[in-house]
Amino acid sequence: MGLFFVMLLIDIGNTRLKGAVISKNRRQQFTFPISDVHNRSKLIPIFSELLKKHNTTDALISSVVPTLNETVKEIISPLIKGRIYILGPDTDTGVRLATQNPTTIGADRIANAVFAWHETRRASVVVDLGSATTVTVVNGFGELIGGAILPGITMMAEALSEKTGKLPLVKLRQPSRATGENTENSIISGIIFGTAGAIEKIVSITKEELGEEPALFLTGGNATYIKEYLEDSFIYREDLTMKGLEIILRRLRGE
Repeated sequence: MGLFFVMLLIDIGNTRLKGAVISKNRRQQFTFPISDVHNRSKLIPIFSELLKKHNTTDALISSVVPTLNETVKEIISPLIKGRIYILGPDTDTGVRLATQNPTTIGADRIANAVFAWHETRRASVVVDLGSATTVTVVNGFGELIGGAILPGITMMAEALSEKTGKLPLVKLRQPSRATGENTENSIISGIIFGTAGAIEKIVSITKEELGEEPALFLTGGNATYIKEYLEDSFIYREDLTMKGLEIILRRLRGE
């Protein structure tokens, strides 16, 4: 018999699908390009191979691409013994969405807020550097009160190349200095130091608005390019969003 896994977590992003299959003492993580999700014939054998040996009881889908939710749900349904939840503004997460329009808050930001509140039980700011760079703010009452969204660093590089006549598409890396000695290094400097500066400014003003010193978290696939240039004391967690999803699913299961 195979290992007894009890939970499946799926995080559908703009460029990648990430997930984890979790038991009491093991976590099997996976990731593949979002283009695979659009190809049902390719996705079905991937999940079948991943789950066929395991008795998976419940699943939680988090998605910033709502059109793919039902596709993924239909594919995993025959492989799940229990319930399949789709994370949304009405999900019982333990964190209240105290914004003007909760229906517009991305599921990834909800998961990030849940992790931060569960981890600290105090005001927190989560910066997630993915396709977009998002800042999610939780107050001292465990409420997601808003934040900020700006273009991700890959998006910045692509926009500069696509919207101008001469600027090249650069391969992102950490800059050695702020003063770029050529066009490529100047673009990299602007993107990396510009994003770091924007994050620090947003966090600084957020601290004033909160009236207290929040816990600071950093995550996302592009965080490694930025984290060493941030002066504030951020706690870096590569798996922060996935941990937030795990906390939510355990709550929904009554654990």
